[in-house]
Amino acid sequence: LGREGGREKEKEKRGKRKGRKGREGKTEKEKEGEGGTRGKKERESRGGKGGNAGVSFVCWRKQGQSMGMKAWRLKLQQSSGELANASQCWSRALLAPISLAFFGIGFLWCLIPPNNECLHDRLTGTKVVVLPKSK
Repeated sequence: LGREGGREKEKEKRGKRKGRKGREGKTEKEKEGEGGTRGKKERESRGGKGGNAGVSFVCWRKQGQSMGMKAWRLKLQQSSGELANASQCWSRALLAPISLAFFGIGFLWCLIPPNNECLHDRLTGTKVVVLPKSK
């Protein structure tokens, strides 16, 4: 390190004492306030998959469609044609990521006749139907 390393350390010490900003452009107090005792991964995982499942649940339960499903004119319903009930919506929201696991085999399941439904639809007793075009 020699002289240069010693000078760098001394500058950093002085900067910390006077509230100067370091290399990242933030003071020590600003750095401490960013995450507290939580790690970066913990902070990022707050919304995550649980948040997506919750939004899907509300959309499916109230209208049978999420925003993306509306754009593609798709609707989630029971086999009888009624809107999916609460337990079906929660189960479907939690099983869909599992269908994606193992190279998406649960979603590829919809290519198999006669029902053409994904694995999570088959397990929850729901189906996705295509709505007719509105004029």
